[in-house]
Amino acid sequence: MKTKTIYRVEDVVAYILVRQTKKPCEAMKIQKLCYYAQAWYLTRYGVPLFAHDFEAWRSGPVSPSLYKYHAGMIDFPADKLLKMAEPDALSQEDKAFIDKMLAVYGRYTGLQLLWIAKAQTPWKETRKAYTTGKADNRRISEQCLIEYYSQFLHTK
Repeated sequence: MKTKTIYRVEDVVAYILVRQTKKPCEAMKIQKLCYYAQAWYLTRYGVPLFAHDFEAWRSGPVSPSLYKYHAGMIDFPADKLLKMAEPDALSQEDKAFIDKMLAVYGRYTGLQLLWIAKAQTPWKETRKAYTTGKADNRRISEQCLIEYYSQFLHTK
């Protein structure tokens, strides 16, 4: 197997934005689509798609690195990001991978994706630490993502 490229999150988001037919796109939806792209890519290939972690926020899995682009906004600022990103930096194989993820998750709203993610083990297990009332956000581990999603991965 050839070595996988770890992309910039901006390039992955730009590709997702280009592929989404509904413009503008909710920031929450972009966050969750990136989460699912990362989770499934990690599970399938054992390496991250991009080098950014997700934390278990009250609003579901959130990448703080990605959040800085849309803090306080409802819609993701696509114009700003598309000026600095290179969606064509992704390989054809990785674009096809993201397209498959979008075929499953792209039809949902950000709020629907939030509820789906919050019902799944990686977010729930990471959030258990909040029973003490602390407000710190905890990182969802790559191992937790791989363990959970691998039970649904069917390889030939």
